[in-house]
Amino acid sequence: MTNAFTVTALPNGFTVVNGHEGYPTLNNSGAVAGWIGANATVYQNGHTTTVPLSGLRAINDLGDAIGEDANGASYLYKDGKLAPLNGGALSINNTDVIVGTIGQSDPSLGNQPAYLYPNASPKPMESNPPTDTIPSLINNRGEVGGEQMFGPIGNGYSPFLYPNLALCENGNSYGGQVLGLNDNNHVLFRDDTSPASAFFLCKGAQATLISGSPEALNNDDVVVGQGYRSSTDPGFAFVRTSEGKYWDLNSLVPAGTPHLSDAVAINNHDVILAAQTQPNTTSLRYYLLTPTSRWYGL
Repeated sequence: MTNAFTVTALPNGFTVVNGHEGYPTLNNSGAVAGWIGANATVYQNGHTTTVPLSGLRAINDLGDAIGEDANGASYLYKDGKLAPLNGGALSINNTDVIVGTIGQSDPSLGNQPAYLYPNASPKPMESNPPTDTIPSLINNRGEVGGEQMFGPIGNGYSPFLYPNLALCENGNSYGGQVLGLNDNNHVLFRDDTSPASAFFLCKGAQATLISGSPEALNNDDVVVGQGYRSSTDPGFAFVRTSEGKYWDLNSLVPAGTPHLSDAVAINNHDVILAAQTQPNTTSLRYYLLTPTSRWYGL
């Protein structure tokens, strides 16, 4: 329809953490954190930087990143140096507040959400933490989102929000998972209490149903994810504007761009990290979509 985005292919083999966890792999400078083969890698402006780790999970606007070595130990990568973190690091904000998990004294309780510090002991988020909680997101106001196993709703996951945050008009009476949490405390989440999982954008007391399978949102409440037209459809990357209009991203990129099957991240400049399922495989090739002036007039 229109060339609303330019498209840049990331290097072959570049991979990011994916799977609806919402980890911030794309920052507002267009840097992407991931790995190529066994090497943690940051991609930015056509260049790659190799980090002495196995993979990177998240990156903030300062370029500080968190990742793991080959043994699964977590580190902060900052100013070209590594600092160990005593726990499993999952997310980082622009003031280098890092959240993750530590083991509890009773192994049956699983993971305990905690703040992690370089070369220092972690600090649990709560004195009586919920059972097996994964804090996968932290925004720049210090609010945390994720999922809680065997939470108050059903026998599966329940959304986890800290501190003292509630989901829309129903409080915490949803099952599922927080997928996105922006700096306005707007929450993108999956609700598993209905017969089929549904996705919502929660702004204060208002819950708006989001079609498809959303994966991320930015501070303007622009949402990206994967849509399907039928049960046999391989999927297409979509973007939903803050006004609620949906676009198949394949209709907004130059002719000849490979079919984009998913969109996994978006920053506050509407730069989108999208993926192509490569032919005859299940592997993904990633692309950065940068908006042109046409995008803002759609």
